[in-house]
Amino acid sequence: MHVKKWIDYTTKYGVGYLLSNGNTGVYFNDDSKIIYCPTYDHFEYIERKERDNLDLIVCYTLSSYPRLLHKKVVLLQHFRENLELAKVKRVLSWSEKPEPVRHSGV
Repeated sequence: MHVKKWIDYTTKYGVGYLLSNGNTGVYFNDDSKIIYCPTYDHFEYIERKERDNLDLIVCYTLSSYPRLLHKKVVLLQHFRENLELAKVKRVLSWSEKPEPVRHSGV
């Protein structure tokens, strides 16, 4: 498995990526992560619990998740649409310094 495409929008939200297995994820600026698996139509939300330095991983569906995650789920969907629908014209390599992709309405 490898990263096929990614969008660096760390000036505002984080980094979105599309994996070779079709999963889409976002590493948010607050160090939380969200990974969507279209095969099983669910996502995992991962956040670090500072007091014990462990990651807490919880699974949800796009139709059933806590209201607290709404903004992050919307951002995941925007990143996913941009990556899957080839709005990103080319694959960025890790050595390039990408320009942020502007998202309207987010």
